Amino acid sequence: MDGIEQNQASELLLKYKELSARHEKLMREMTKIMRISDAQSRSLIRVKTELKALLDNARQGFLTFDSSLTVQKQYSEECRRLFGRKIGGLPFIELIYPFDIEQQELAATFLRQIFGEEDEFVRDSWMDLLPNEISLHGKIVQLEYKMISHPGGDPFCMVIMTDVTHEKDLETEVERERRILRMVVKAVAFGSDVAEAVSAYRSFAASPIARAPEGEGRQRTIIRGIVSHRPYAERKLRAA
Repeated sequence: MDGIEQNQASELLLKYKELSARHEKLMREMTKIMRISDAQSRSLIRVKTELKALLDNARQGFLTFDSSLTVQKQYSEECRRLFGRKIGGLPFIELIYPFDIEQQELAATFLRQIFGEEDEFVRDSWMDLLPNEISLHGKIVQLEYKMISHPGGDPFCMVIMTDVTHEKDLETEVERERRILRMVVKAVAFGSDVAEAVSAYRSFAASPIARAPEGEGRQRTIIRGIVSHRPYAERKLRAA
């Protein structure tokens, strides 16, 4: 081998070593990137898992849909309980109004206006027309809507659903107790009047007039009996 061939061989060996070093460096960088990517993926999965667990235990339903008005696949467990089934991919309007075509069409019109409106004030005005409370499988559910936009993506609507059946039942029970309390207060305040009225009724009910035989004369007999109790009524009117 002459000197020229030796020089060429040396140059090739040097280039080979440089390429080998670059390859090793590239492999180290790729391994580092893969490790970072794996760590980020695990971190992202952990965050998603924790977020889902948080939403599933919030005792509220969270779901989202885009301009297609179709519920997206990610939703909280409470939604499954409220609707009684899986809802991913189903039309939101049909879920909240399963048997009312007219309300479905009306709500769909409002939502299309909302997704097509860029003015925030006008959009909020349309959102005020959406139903904020529905009856769902024997439950009373409150609905809250939030439009969410992000750069580079299409807007979507998040719906927060809260089962308020228990609260509504409590309100009904409290109102019933209030009515009873008002009746008791009136009975106590006008106790003597109530006692006198009850006594007069019992006296009348026990009289032969109240047991008058059926027939045309029964009504006249009872009227005469009522007239005979006028002093009690007149006393009440004068007292008033």
